[in-house]
Amino acid sequence: HATLYIHYSDDNPDGSGVCMTSKKAGLSAEWLGAFLGSEKNNANNIDAPSSSMAQSSQTAFRGGWNRDTGCPVHAFSLVVCRHPDTRLWLAVNENKGRGWWLPGGFVECGDDHFDTAIKETKEEAGVDVVLKGVLRVENNMTAFGGRQRVVFYAEPADLKQKPKDTPDKESQGAKWMSLEELREKGKLKPPKGLRGMELLDWANYLDRGGTIYPLEILATEETPVPIP
Repeated sequence: HATLYIHYSDDNPDGSGVCMTSKKAGLSAEWLGAFLGSEKNNANNIDAPSSSMAQSSQTAFRGGWNRDTGCPVHAFSLVVCRHPDTRLWLAVNENKGRGWWLPGGFVECGDDHFDTAIKETKEEAGVDVVLKGVLRVENNMTAFGGRQRVVFYAEPADLKQKPKDTPDKESQGAKWMSLEELREKGKLKPPKGLRGMELLDWANYLDRGGTIYPLEILATEETPVPIP
């Protein structure tokens, strides 16, 4: 999936990076300022903007957004997928040596969180999934804008379907892993280890009987209030 952060790294100390999600959508420098983080060069080797543009993106909302400017929001879907028979967890081997992580990506124009969760899992892991519930809705609001992630719980639609094993622009491949395998990878640094601890944390949570909330908890404003 697209790089999720503006590029700041030892290779790029001045912060003249690019948020691939905004670059793809042709968004302005102001929108780039809504998304700060740490990431390596983007997967498509697109030239980074100038330092002055990066500086502009950092300062555009320094005074805070308001009703007139609107609030830039970046939305993402993440998927924690467990096989109901083997109890193994679906892990994606990320590109550019970033390590193992859970399927997920940016919500593109025209999609919603549900569409993105299913699409990204198929693209990155090669597995068709059925969304079973919501684990958490994460929302951060700052002077730079908003960032929202919905973490879904899912299971494979076809219990015999194998994860993809051929590298492409989406990932290096995917694998079903036991909780113990995830814990061991959690001790290692990328590329052999985990990119982040989310998959291990959620696997531990669910292994201990953590709550899975109904999909209906994620609704639009137009959705009628359910009748108990």
